[in-house]
Amino acid sequence: MAKVDGNYWNGWKVKFSRSETEDIADASNAAGVAAAFIPDPILSKIVAAGLTLAGLGLRRAVRNGQRLRLDIKLHSMPTTWPPSMSWLHDRAGIKPSLY
Repeated sequence: MAKVDGNYWNGWKVKFSRSETEDIADASNAAGVAAAFIPDPILSKIVAAGLTLAGLGLRRAVRNGQRLRLDIKLHSMPTTWPPSMSWLHDRAGIKPSLY
């Protein structure tokens, strides 16, 4: 069962167990296979490759004893419009990492 720690103001940390990380890796691989059915041939190859590589990377991490963790923060309003790329990069809502 995933462990959730945090609050509305500071964001949450979600830590997944080994079996949950394996399940996410398998789902990513399956989604990569399903992406082959996207009608646009170039887009389908890009999406399939990205999802499949993400799943393989997670599988390798599990073999090395690591598990998936998500840091989730709510978006705040930018001070300028349109927001700069650096602002968007710093304000990512979900940041995956391994622990």
